[in-house]
Amino acid sequence: MELGSGNILIAWGYVTVIVALVVGCGYMATGNVAWLWCWFAVPLVGCPLHWALAKKKDRMALVKTVVDGYVSRIWAGTGILFVLMMVLCLGFGLGGYNAWGVMYLMTLPLCGLASMATGVILKEWSLMTGGVVSAITGSWFIICQICRIDIFGYDVFAFAFCFAVMMVIPGHIINRKARKAC
Repeated sequence: MELGSGNILIAWGYVTVIVALVVGCGYMATGNVAWLWCWFAVPLVGCPLHWALAKKKDRMALVKTVVDGYVSRIWAGTGILFVLMMVLCLGFGLGGYNAWGVMYLMTLPLCGLASMATGVILKEWSLMTGGVVSAITGSWFIICQICRIDIFGYDVFAFAFCFAVMMVIPGHIINRKARKAC
């Protein structure tokens, strides 16, 4: 493992946790759904941060391994799924339907599965565990939606917790292991 191997996980994790807490606290304090627009800050902040960290990592890396390639493809595929879901939601929006909830409902299961796969490849239990917690929580969100159980408002705090467990904590653990190995 290289120094800074967990930085991209940490960056996405903190951005998502902070935005989720802002959305949750803003909504709980005011009851105004306009706070949901803050979710657009995740890709607007996360993507440039990701590219900057990836560019820095590429400059520092002496060798790109097969494992790096697998992990990159897993998360690239996950990113492509999110872009395609956004296109679908926009299409439905143009047709007069509000389909944006699918983005929220699918985020934890998809990111959880990608995290689990990354954990298996890297042999990192914290990633696997965080992925399982997130996938199960996301599945619970979907079941609540199907059964018409209202968890709106409180679910965002579970969402923030999942991203902390799935990305922030494993990212710090990976960086600590990399520092010890050097």
